[in-house]
Amino acid sequence: DLHKRELTTARSCHARAIGKIQEEVETLRKSLHKAAPEDCRGLVGTLKSKHKREIMILRSSHANEIRELKEKHTRDHARLTSSIAKEQRAHKQIIAELKKEHETVLLEHLRRMQVRHSELVALHRGEIVDFENKFTEL
Repeated sequence: DLHKRELTTARSCHARAIGKIQEEVETLRKSLHKAAPEDCRGLVGTLKSKHKREIMILRSSHANEIRELKEKHTRDHARLTSSIAKEQRAHKQIIAELKKEHETVLLEHLRRMQVRHSELVALHRGEIVDFENKFTEL
């Protein structure tokens, strides 16, 4: 968006400059018609060539400015693409580390649950043996 706005601004600026020159040529042409015809022809020719040169210079400047803006846009795009790729690699690494950490935590939790289960099974067996002994005594 920024690059499009810069390009549009440059185009508008140059279009206005060319428009002003063309208006100036038209104004001079009209005012010169009121002067002596032989004076007009020479002056009009001089002004036309001068204004043609100015318009060519502006168009060339416009083309250069557009080219520079496009080159800047290309550089900015490449820099941003590189930055995004770098961020994506960093995020992938963080995700991999988090998965590994999560897996370690889950395995530790599972190990503790297995130990607790074994303890409960042993306790339950002991209670069964105690119950059987009491039942046998009766």
